[in-house]
Amino acid sequence: MKTKIYLIFSVFIAILVINACSPKLQVFEHNFIYKGKHYIIRSAGKSQKTNFGNQLIGNKFLAVDIDQDRIIDEIVKGNINLAFAQEVYDYCLQQLEKSGKLKEIKNSQREYYTTIKNYSFIIKCFNCKNGKPFTQFSITNIKSYKNITNVFIDKNSDMTLDERIKGNMQLKTAQKEYKKVIKKGINRNKIIIKNGVLFLK
Repeated sequence: MKTKIYLIFSVFIAILVINACSPKLQVFEHNFIYKGKHYIIRSAGKSQKTNFGNQLIGNKFLAVDIDQDRIIDEIVKGNINLAFAQEVYDYCLQQLEKSGKLKEIKNSQREYYTTIKNYSFIIKCFNCKNGKPFTQFSITNIKSYKNITNVFIDKNSDMTLDERIKGNMQLKTAQKEYKKVIKKGINRNKIIIKNGVLFLK
């Protein structure tokens, strides 16, 4: 999963180039309809590291895929829940992929990856705009031909999962796996717990 998703379209709805002392920033937009409602995906990229990621914009809401890994990480504005935002995002990415307008490039972002029995696990840590950390926890059955991934959010990085945003695994089941993975990461000196908050080393 060490990929960034960059949305490259044959026809750009809009291109915004900001010229300043910092590197040029290009913003590409794609408009689409899902279940009768209008949405926009905006993909930002520049020559140095950026926190813009991919933005999903709807009526009175803004959601962000911070690390461009196909998973919505944060609702920046509005009351939409993460699971529905993910559903809309998945639909658009699938349409773009089918039409050959989606490009993936390798990403060296730091994350904790491990496997236990038939499952692979990924933990990623983020900081919200309000300064509060949160953690994304992904579980994939690597022995299943469907390769189904379940994604959960630990809103305060306090080692307690709060919400499922993708998949059908129960939160209670995922929590047990989360604790196992955290313990393994601590033993391997990849994860540290400081003041009750999880960090990646």
